[in-house]
Amino acid sequence: MRKITRDEQLAKELLQETFLKLWLHRSDLSRIDEPAAWLFRVAANTCFMYLRTQANHARIIHKLPVIENTGNNVIEYADKKELDSLLQNAVDNLPPRRQQIYRLRIEQGFSHQQIAEKMEISLQTVKNEMGIARKCIQNLLHKSFILLSLFVSILK
Repeated sequence: MRKITRDEQLAKELLQETFLKLWLHRSDLSRIDEPAAWLFRVAANTCFMYLRTQANHARIIHKLPVIENTGNNVIEYADKKELDSLLQNAVDNLPPRRQQIYRLRIEQGFSHQQIAEKMEISLQTVKNEMGIARKCIQNLLHKSFILLSLFVSILK
């Protein structure tokens, strides 16, 4: 995990998450032919899902506006936890079905097809809802950063 994440603390956290998944699926272990390979795959998937989520967050944040007065990106004025909190609030403000689709896709790594089957809706509905969810999140984050940039410029 440390080779994938290049961060020892993060690797430890993801390892804890892997063991949590192992614990949650302990009843299924008797049906798994190669438990070591299964555990390795769960650990690798946990790492890759985390990295994918971070890349998605970075892509959304990259599209956010720049503060005009300083020429510096808004990210300089807010630490990562605040940004994550803003993103989480934006996701929490989505309607329940759209939020569920977004979380299954982005946070859990389900494919559009898997989501459609799991939720018993059409593939096109999943794609449409994901597009709307991304737009809504981007708009909410955009508004939050405009307010933040106004606040920062007032403090100067």
